[in-house]
Amino acid sequence: MPMPPAPAASLVENAEGRHCDSVSAPSGGDAAAKINTSTAATQAGEVALEDEEAVGESQSSEIKAKRPRPTSRDEENKDDEAGTSMDLTKDKIFIPLEFGWDQNDSHVKIYVDFKAVRRDHDNPAAAPLQIRFHCPDEWTAILTVSDRFACKIPNLCHRIDTSESYMKEKKPVLDKGVVLYLRKKEFKNHWFNLQQKRG
Repeated sequence: MPMPPAPAASLVENAEGRHCDSVSAPSGGDAAAKINTSTAATQAGEVALEDEEAVGESQSSEIKAKRPRPTSRDEENKDDEAGTSMDLTKDKIFIPLEFGWDQNDSHVKIYVDFKAVRRDHDNPAAAPLQIRFHCPDEWTAILTVSDRFACKIPNLCHRIDTSESYMKEKKPVLDKGVVLYLRKKEFKNHWFNLQQKRG
């Protein structure tokens, strides 16, 4: 008598003789829904990244706009030069002033004559005198008067102490001029010449 056909089994025997529940594949509609959901999430993430990048670029452009323009070294030096007009004798033409000199143990004394200045200021409406003296280094003494006259003594025979050198005005200054006191760097060092001789 032929055996009846076996009923459809809910269990499938695996190669090792064990049994496991059969797994049914998801229907086509469910799979498509899951894929669409995953794609939408990915696209949403990409949009979020693009928004963050746009914000970052916007902030970066704002920072660049607020950053000050670098100042060149020449522009930085303009303010310094404006306060030290005595250093500009090399760039301007001054009327030279006559002078004489002598010395003691501590100082070399420069007697600057103001005869040329007096002739220029015979006009009562002339501007007040602007007398300035300084030593830019240990070998140079500079006197300027009203940015028109100058007594510049470079290449001094010996070094001077710039911090201890000074000027005295004789009264009346237009008639008697000024005296520059250049402090000797070496006390009791006798100067045979005021300036170094150029061979």
